[in-house]
Amino acid sequence: MFGVSIFSLFFSLSELWHQWIVKGPINGIWIKIVPKVIILSLIITLLLPHIIYYFADHYLVNHGYQVCEAASRSWLYIHKIVYVHPPQACYKTLVFP
Repeated sequence: MFGVSIFSLFFSLSELWHQWIVKGPINGIWIKIVPKVIILSLIITLLLPHIIYYFADHYLVNHGYQVCEAASRSWLYIHKIVYVHPPQACYKTLVFP
C-alpha cells in the first residue's frame, strides 16, 4: 500500500497541476519527476513486500524462531506465516475443535 499511496499522490498532484493551476500542458520539472516517481512507486508496490518478508524471515530464523506449518496459511498472494519460539510452542498454542 505504500507504493500505491505514492503513486496516487503524484498522479493526483500532476493532474491537479495540469487541470486547475496551469490550465495547459505540463512542463518543467513535472515532466521530469512525475513519471519517474510513478514508475518507482509501482516498483515499490511489487518488490517491497518480498524484501520485507526476506529480511524478517532471515532475522527470525537466526534468532531461533521456526515456522509453525500447522498454524500458517497460504492462498494465492495472501500468506499468513506464524513463527514460534521454541518449536514445541506451535502445537501447544493451536486450538483444535
